[in-house]
Amino acid sequence: MNYNYNYYALPRQRAGKGIWLEAGSLLLLIAAFFIFVKELVDFSQIHEAMPDVTVAQIPLYGMTRPEAVAALERAYAAPLEVLYQDNVIVLDPASIGFRLNTEALISRAESMSAAKGFWPAFWDYLWRRPSTAVTLDLESEYYQYIPSQLHAFLEDIAARYDSPPTPASYDLATMSFRMGTPGHTLDIEASIPLIEEALQRPTDRRVELVVNETDAPRPDMETLEALILDYFDELEFNYDGRHTIASIFIMDLQTGQELNLNPGIAYAGMSIIKIPILTAMYRYLNNAPNLEQARLIAQTMICSGNFTANLLLAEVGHGDQLAGANYVTDTMRQLGLENTFLIHPLFVTEDDPIYPVTTPTIPADQQRTQPDPFSQTTPEDIGTLLAMIYDCAMHGGGLMAALPGEIDQIECRQMLEVMSGNHIGVLIEAGVPEGTRVSHKHGWISDTHGDAGIVYTPGGDYVIVMFFYNEGHLNYLEYWPIMAEISRATYNLFNMDNPLLFPREVETATAEECDLPDDPALIDLNDIDSYRRNATPTPETPE
Repeated sequence: MNYNYNYYALPRQRAGKGIWLEAGSLLLLIAAFFIFVKELVDFSQIHEAMPDVTVAQIPLYGMTRPEAVAALERAYAAPLEVLYQDNVIVLDPASIGFRLNTEALISRAESMSAAKGFWPAFWDYLWRRPSTAVTLDLESEYYQYIPSQLHAFLEDIAARYDSPPTPASYDLATMSFRMGTPGHTLDIEASIPLIEEALQRPTDRRVELVVNETDAPRPDMETLEALILDYFDELEFNYDGRHTIASIFIMDLQTGQELNLNPGIAYAGMSIIKIPILTAMYRYLNNAPNLEQARLIAQTMICSGNFTANLLLAEVGHGDQLAGANYVTDTMRQLGLENTFLIHPLFVTEDDPIYPVTTPTIPADQQRTQPDPFSQTTPEDIGTLLAMIYDCAMHGGGLMAALPGEIDQIECRQMLEVMSGNHIGVLIEAGVPEGTRVSHKHGWISDTHGDAGIVYTPGGDYVIVMFFYNEGHLNYLEYWPIMAEISRATYNLFNMDNPLLFPREVETATAEECDLPDDPALIDLNDIDSYRRNATPTPETPE
């Protein structure tokens, strides 16, 4: 065989392939270098920008420092829309001292990138490892505002847009009352946190202020007192003068609200002291009144009999009228009524004996009206007693709670019932519509007139007590109409929707007393009107 080998050509072939491998490797290294350099350049540019961080709800990733500062300030310097109901007020944050500490926020964000180091971060970038997003809140340490400036801003809004309610008013011509008008006022303290919160939001920079709606004010006891005082001024009547004095006590029996005009003055008890006598009688009784006791009660409270009142004193005093008077005073003390006392039987004739007794000292002023030394009270004391009887009768409290085991609810109801049989047509009764139930007791002497009662009305029940004094002599033709008008004003306060706009016509200027049938079998203290209808009216003119 003839083999023809070229031994000199083989090494040269192998050497040519090695050169290409070396050249390819070199090119790859060069490419890798350029890729590395490009990645390094790209990363350096990214590394100089903001990391993946959200500051105060603004994403800053990829922004330059100036861009990040501008984005934050643009968002948080935007004005707020402040709404007061339908009114829109623009609030520039800078005007109330709001300052965003942008540099501190940006520095904190940058520090998060620098903390990892350049080369470890570049290594993560080469391997395309995702960075962890970070959120930085806008906390109080990153902004400052001056609370007084915000408060002043809201005070200015309140001054421009608040509409306070107008108070209730009255009409002296008709003795009637009017509702006030509703209003609305800015609640500054409740609105401040809402604005503070909106200042920290980059979007939704709209705030509804807290505005309190106020209902139309209703007339109340203060309104009634203002009417009474204006009425006195119109009459040129000095209710707290040297020679003329008047005191008025009114209580809303639903709410307990009171009017107490010119309190702390003692007045003669007159026949109004028979309300304490009635209370003491029922305290004394252990059983229902017998027929004779019922007759005495009716004659005393309906016909204002002093003789029968003294017989009641004898009952509670175990036959001794003086002891009975002291029992009345003791009862008032038990009830906390320190300004009411009776220390002597009532006078029936000018020839009645006068017992040697000493007038007690009481907290009320006992000089100004020169009151009866044997029998005194104040409108507040009598009004409080009436309220206690009412609460006992209606709710089982009041007098029952004050005298436990000595008074019951039926007895309180009988007290109110027998007083409702006192029909005289003047004073309190003249100020309410005809047919209105009034449980009351009136009284008069030459220089002092008064009336004390409970009025039952559709708009609510109330106590009203009035005492008027004129040194020397009180003219009932002048003062009774005044007392009737105050009664009418009080009725109208409680019955605004259906007021008594004109004074009632009174046929006679005198009051009606009465003679009741002597037959006690006719008396029903639980239904006094059936007995009252049998009474014979007899006009009585005050002294």
